[in-house]
Amino acid sequence: MANAAPSVIIRSRSGGVYSLSFVSAGKLLSGSLNGEVSLWDLRDQRPDASWKVSDETVLSVWALAQGQQCLSQSKDGRVGLWDVELQKASWEVRTESCAFARLAVMPGNAGDPWSAKASDCT
Repeated sequence: MANAAPSVIIRSRSGGVYSLSFVSAGKLLSGSLNGEVSLWDLRDQRPDASWKVSDETVLSVWALAQGQQCLSQSKDGRVGLWDVELQKASWEVRTESCAFARLAVMPGNAGDPWSAKASDCT
């Protein structure tokens, strides 16, 4: 049996792709080893937009608001909320370490994460 060929190959301009998040049909976000987030058009296999979010690897990227925003987590401990169209951070926090768990996103009506207590997690 022959191996199946990939439908699409994603290549970052200057570094490997580390993280992916589907935005919608035909659109994909990627986080790369060189600290860039890119919004890809899968039809022409080219990025519509790319911007630098860190000097370190983007460990995780997550599409939000139908692709209008995204979250990024990078190896330098930064977590950022980005306006995809403007390619600008609307919120950013620096954590103590890059070793904390990968990003997780709560549904919009799941409550305020900042008011959570440790007992809520057990």
